[in-house]
Amino acid sequence: MFGGFLVSFTGSMFAESALPALIAVGVLPVAWLTVFRTAGMVLDMGTPFAMRFLARFSPGRLLQACELVDIALCLTALALIAVLDVPLAAVIVAYLLATTILPLVIDVAEELYIAQVSMASEDAAVRYNSAISSSTALLGFVIAQPLGAFIAEQSVVLLLIANTVLSAVALTARTISNRMLPTAPFKQTEAGDPRRKSARRSLWRKASFAFSLGAISPIISGSLALANGIIGGYVVIWAASNASNLLAQTGIGLFCFGIGAVVGPLTARRVIRRVEYSAAMITGASVLLASLVVGLLAAVALPAQSAVTTTLTWLALLGASFARSGAMVLYASARQARLKGETLLGAIGISRSFSAGGTLAGVWLGLALGVADNPCLGLTFAIAVIAAMLVFMVFRRGDTPQLKAAASQG
Repeated sequence: MFGGFLVSFTGSMFAESALPALIAVGVLPVAWLTVFRTAGMVLDMGTPFAMRFLARFSPGRLLQACELVDIALCLTALALIAVLDVPLAAVIVAYLLATTILPLVIDVAEELYIAQVSMASEDAAVRYNSAISSSTALLGFVIAQPLGAFIAEQSVVLLLIANTVLSAVALTARTISNRMLPTAPFKQTEAGDPRRKSARRSLWRKASFAFSLGAISPIISGSLALANGIIGGYVVIWAASNASNLLAQTGIGLFCFGIGAVVGPLTARRVIRRVEYSAAMITGASVLLASLVVGLLAAVALPAQSAVTTTLTWLALLGASFARSGAMVLYASARQARLKGETLLGAIGISRSFSAGGTLAGVWLGLALGVADNPCLGLTFAIAVIAAMLVFMVFRRGDTPQLKAAASQG
């Protein structure tokens, strides 16, 4: 299943590379990039409702179905271009809009799959999640995006062909995996389980559900997404624009972000074996907070054109990416191993919704605050968000479900 995910992810990255390519050559306006990203975030915000439907099916079967749908859409797009001579831009836009729902289904199915495979072993969940997070970061920044951009320069049609082939390989891998380790439709907890009743009453009806899980609370994912959205790529643009070699500095910034995203999950895998989950999350949040403070001090106290400022900014970005990616792996793994039944479904749904809403709000807030021109105000907001999250985790630490208690549920 791991191999199938990576192959599928690579194919999707190839296909998505078509959009920037068409924008770069002037075939499509830049606004389309915002449209697709916003559409994806809006769909993710509806995850709590999608969970009710998706939980009825086997996670393994859902993943196979997604690959079949992607193959069918790719073949349809190729036929429209080659046979009916439909304009390339129109076909690509239609294809990307049609596949917008697939990442949501795949992510939910993958998480439910990991939850079944990991059972009561938090370490198994951490191993799988850390491998997925590190591999996708490496593939995205080092292989898929550069290679996709190169292929797009030659022919966008080649991207669709490559995605079709990779989806077929992924389908084969997922089919083999599902036969070796079949998964059943997600089991609901027993009727007498108090967690099930609590979650059912609380989903969207009671805001207290978001506060009831301590360090596994959906508030954590929402806070991390909001802070990341506020600064995100804006800080890279700001630091690079004040350097003499803009393109080189942009590359360094993206490299630092990518390295942090690769190393963070691998470190989390080792940390969780030695440190209790809540303590590990608090430590990760503290590192993230310290990194943001370093970035703010560099922006406020030093000249914008200074090499020291740029260096400190890249180090802060590296630390923030490292801490955030590691924390997200710990967060997802503990949720999968410790929560069961309706409580897990509710936590996944609301966490993804909070994360999407936080990202969407953060991106627009970062734009409104002019972080790309002056990051001080944006960094201050991000620091306030992470500090509040850290305080929440410390004071609600006792509410975090423990592994043994969660394992006995359902």
